[in-house]
Amino acid sequence: MVANNAGWIAIRDLQAAVYGEPRAIGAEFLKEGAPISPSLAALAQAFGCHAERISEPDEVRPALERAFAAGTPRNSIQRLTQPQILCSQGAQSRDRDTRL
Repeated sequence: MVANNAGWIAIRDLQAAVYGEPRAIGAEFLKEGAPISPSLAALAQAFGCHAERISEPDEVRPALERAFAAGTPRNSIQRLTQPQILCSQGAQSRDRDTRL
């Protein structure tokens, strides 16, 4: 399982904590303000893995079941997540679903 938050968000959070939010630069993968990311599932498939890309928490269990049923020795599931946002009480997730 690969959690993909479209950036190096931990690095961005450290930059913001040390230098201030305006100095947190170059750690988010954005194009015209929207997050972008390569399909890590497609990359895993190129290496012979059963792989898929999901975006909702309720897709995790079915994706894992498909991965185990695939019978391949290597599996990968890319879970798209929301980047962390900073607030006065530390980093809090925009992805508020706690079912995982």
